[in-house]
Amino acid sequence: MKIFQTVLIALYCFSAHVFADDATAKSELGELIFEDQFERSESQELKDEPGNQWTTSSDKTAKGHKQVDLRDGAMHVFTHADANHATSVRHEFAFKDRSIGLRFQLHQKGDRLKLNFADPACKSVHAGHLFDAEVSAGGLTIEDRKTGVMDLDIRAKRLSGAINAEQQKLLATKKRQFPIQLELNQWHEILAHVDGHQLSVDINGKRVGSHHSEGFAHETKSLLRLLVPQTATIDDVRIWKRDSPRSAGTSTSRSSPELDFRSMVSPVPASAKFVDPNYYIWGGSMARDAEGKCHLLYSRWPRELGHNAWVTHSEIAHAVADDPLGPYKHVDVALPARGSQFWDGMCTHNPTVHQFDGKYHLYYMGNYGDGNATAKLNPIHRNNQRIGVAVADSLSGPWKRFDSPVIDISEPSDAPDALMTSNPSILRRGDGTYVLIYKAVGKNGRLPFGGPVVHLAATSDSPTGPFTKQLKPLFTAPGVKFPAEDPYVWFDGEQCWAIVNDHKGHFNKTGEDSLALFTSNDGLDWSVAAHPWVLQRKVSWADGSEQSFHRLERPQLWLEDGVPKVLFCAAEETKEKEHSFNVHIPLEHATSSNLD
Repeated sequence: MKIFQTVLIALYCFSAHVFADDATAKSELGELIFEDQFERSESQELKDEPGNQWTTSSDKTAKGHKQVDLRDGAMHVFTHADANHATSVRHEFAFKDRSIGLRFQLHQKGDRLKLNFADPACKSVHAGHLFDAEVSAGGLTIEDRKTGVMDLDIRAKRLSGAINAEQQKLLATKKRQFPIQLELNQWHEILAHVDGHQLSVDINGKRVGSHHSEGFAHETKSLLRLLVPQTATIDDVRIWKRDSPRSAGTSTSRSSPELDFRSMVSPVPASAKFVDPNYYIWGGSMARDAEGKCHLLYSRWPRELGHNAWVTHSEIAHAVADDPLGPYKHVDVALPARGSQFWDGMCTHNPTVHQFDGKYHLYYMGNYGDGNATAKLNPIHRNNQRIGVAVADSLSGPWKRFDSPVIDISEPSDAPDALMTSNPSILRRGDGTYVLIYKAVGKNGRLPFGGPVVHLAATSDSPTGPFTKQLKPLFTAPGVKFPAEDPYVWFDGEQCWAIVNDHKGHFNKTGEDSLALFTSNDGLDWSVAAHPWVLQRKVSWADGSEQSFHRLERPQLWLEDGVPKVLFCAAEETKEKEHSFNVHIPLEHATSSNLD
């Protein structure tokens, strides 16, 4: 048995538990119906001879030149200089729901490998194209082509230049892109799962991306094409069939470990304190660009106006650093005031930034009003709070803002969000759909401030909406009026997590304002995690000192490969509220898990 087969089986057993025995394979992925380790020789060296019922496109697209070579127990694929199309290595498999796994190497810059699912009998699309999962050294692309670019009507209009704006918008929803980093000339594994309307892809044992689209549910996928426009090496192809789709969000990577922040929170270096003597600095959210530069989007407002001017004069500013822990340097204002005629024209606050499908999405609270920075909270601005999203190709902007909120108040006067909405947090589930959690206030309490204050969820197929509200209060505790605030939510490939500001420590049992951890299977029904403690109102500095705070809240995480690495918090030192800053807390020992 060749050495790479042994490595593959060991890795799959650890990451997916699917090769431990036949029963496990059947229970998780279905029944293994095909495997090819390419342990065979060719009878000649002039023509493609992949064997085992594989065929190629070389006769049609490369003038018969050899483009597939079996050697060293693997299939080496390249595209000949005379070819007019990517090399296609094909095998017929009629199925509806199935998982397909293989190992691969990419060898040079620009190499790509596409798993193309087709049905030549489908006459509404060009060449039978249904959908793809394409991997390169820098990214994964999942695309529904049946109801997108390969639909005959849409394809004809694209080729003639007659496609309209609505169709362009439709096409944008058919494709999702996910950043990855793969080394060239090294073995990697890809596992694609087709489950009804969902296509999910794991790479090297980790869920990288999923997409939900109607083309994936085409009744019969009869042909698998492995498309290689330059070079790639392929080995250990395996296919499992299922009688019915797996549940949304199911992954074959190892079961999600229990997070334990008590073992993760580490001393904070001096560079990880972002402070400005002239501004209050509050919630901050960080993302890293492709060049490795760290971008902090954060709330700030003039210190001379007092703490409560956050509701009238906050703006979302932009700072950069070379390291996630700083030091950060202010660059510009990402979302400045733009006039009271806009729903978010006078105040932008509490950002959270995410990359979805190759674009950056900045979620925030915005409002407008009379502009008066009052000693007590200005009720006009407070009640005009709504949730928006701005979109950009770069973390440096420019950011495209919209003329309407993405989460507005509900019209019924008795709705739990009839008065205001604010403080968004968002995750993308394994099925590619989005859950946005937000703070809301109803009109049942005494006006102008109303009440009660609750947290609600909304779902969408798109990061920019429209969102469907659930209107079921979350993070509640019996007999407690306002137990939680400021949730930050994320999906780790297996389950959903949330860090909340735990008022009075009801959930983590500290008895004081602190941060607590929740977990959920779907992002809609939440329960206290096994290790609920995240942070109390104190920080241990790298010089050995310890500092207590009046407030340490607005949690945001920076995740590296899905693992929490830095916890960003707004910090207020005293109850007099004379100043505030953002602190970036390093997280080590990311998980405690049972690897049996």
